[in-house]
Amino acid sequence: MDSLKMMVCPHDTAGDPIKWFQFSQYLSKYANVSTLFYQCLDFVEFHNKMEEADIIYANPQDSLSLQEKHGFIPLLHSTNLFDEIVFIANQDADHGSLEVLNNQECVSCNSMMVTRIGIKDL
Repeated sequence: MDSLKMMVCPHDTAGDPIKWFQFSQYLSKYANVSTLFYQCLDFVEFHNKMEEADIIYANPQDSLSLQEKHGFIPLLHSTNLFDEIVFIANQDADHGSLEVLNNQECVSCNSMMVTRIGIKDL
């Protein structure tokens, strides 16, 4: 795999998509693989295209759907915090550079709405 296609939940790109482009550049540099940020303008497009992505910043409901219907694997989530968002990877994204994320700390904002969805395998 020469590159990773990264998608982000549309409600998180609406206000400042530039930060996600910058994050994809950061991943490209530190994971040593070209990370391409694909921005969806709405949830219809996001839901129609998300199974094509290699990694996704997704809400819990979409994370469960990706896991159950498309075999995606959870990568990152908050520790001791019920966060609304997780990173989830396509099981076919077999790239060793994803190992750089394994067992690493992930920063989360406080004051986020607590979710009551149990995300299995997290």
